[in-house]
Amino acid sequence: MASGNASDFNQGYETKLKNELGFDYDQYEHLKFKDVFGQNPYNRKGNFRRKDLNFKDILKFNRRGKRGINDINIALVVMYLNAIEHNTDGIYYPVLSNYHNNADTFASYLYSQTKDDPAQAGIEL
Repeated sequence: MASGNASDFNQGYETKLKNELGFDYDQYEHLKFKDVFGQNPYNRKGNFRRKDLNFKDILKFNRRGKRGINDINIALVVMYLNAIEHNTDGIYYPVLSNYHNNADTFASYLYSQTKDDPAQAGIEL
């Protein structure tokens, strides 16, 4: 859990997020990566996969909770799920307000930021 800093950018609220282990995979089985992010998920080489994946399959890929070079898809999905659950289930994700509290706008932004170097983005996220 992260918290607001001394500037109180969260208006006194703590930023609360879940990682991939905190979501009910079955609840998101219907969501497809391409439907949310506009392109197919990345493969291990940073190129687009030939086929789309649903969120459940992406989340189940890494149950250890570790992140690395090949985990950009997991990072994107987790950030999107935190955005759509903002203000529910204990999640408070204030960065969403920068995107008019619209999770789809946030998803488009996130994906656009990974296109140049998906592997590095996977490490950083």
